[in-house]
Amino acid sequence: MVTQRAWRMGGLAVLLTLLMVPGFIALDQAIPAPVRPAPTTVRASLTQMRTDFPTGQILTMVPDVYRRRMVYRYRVRATNGRLWHFYVDVMTGRIIARERVPAPAVTGLPPAAAPNPGGLRAKAVQLARSAVGGGQIVTVETSSEDHGRTYVIKLLLTNGHYAKVQVIPKLARVLSVQIQRPEH
Repeated sequence: MVTQRAWRMGGLAVLLTLLMVPGFIALDQAIPAPVRPAPTTVRASLTQMRTDFPTGQILTMVPDVYRRRMVYRYRVRATNGRLWHFYVDVMTGRIIARERVPAPAVTGLPPAAAPNPGGLRAKAVQLARSAVGGGQIVTVETSSEDHGRTYVIKLLLTNGHYAKVQVIPKLARVLSVQIQRPEH
């Protein structure tokens, strides 16, 4: 009976020792508790976007939620004029998604006439497009005050706004640019 009790006590001591060893090892090595990373700042994410896409034009940045994650949503215009949304994770600073922004629906606009490739109208349209970075032609008019030397071109931009550009094609001068929001 004494041997059974000693056997039980010895087994219990071995069991307790085995259970306590990992705790002693952890205390001995001073393992730090896991720390969550600090959120990425807006400035750091903007710098990351500029280095990843140096030719893209960053239009807007807003905090947003994308698939249950806090993100910075960037609207970027590519060199070909297309708009993209980039989602940068706030915690890691990495781009987690990229989506193309659909073009705004254009309804009720008259079809744009094809300009004469060598005429003043074509030069006026080219000057207007280069002044605002592209867009779809809505109207092209000449000013009657100066006998048709000044053109007024209205363009629909890729962000849905309208631009009214006044140019003198003979002098290759842009006189004025007015940006208008669409009326809903």
